Amino acid sequence: MRLIKVTWEDACELDGSPWVFNEEQEADSCVVVQVGFVLEDTDKHIVLTHSYTKDQVARRNLVPKGMVSEIIELGDH
Repeated sequence: MRLIKVTWEDACELDGSPWVFNEEQEADSCVVVQVGFVLEDTDKHIVLTHSYTKDQVARRNLVPKGMVSEIIELGDH
């Protein structure tokens, strides 16, 4: 199974309370760096898991390719 490091931009909540002054908040995206085993790689998305056994995989993450800024191959396992 391919092991990769993927950097992707996520949506995020900007506010820490129900009411804020808009001009006091800085808007910036959340950049995520994730290492995982590739379960699926299509033109639209990539699906990763952090661990697997012979018959099962751990929780999966689906990342749309439009959010991905970098993929680095770490090897086959």
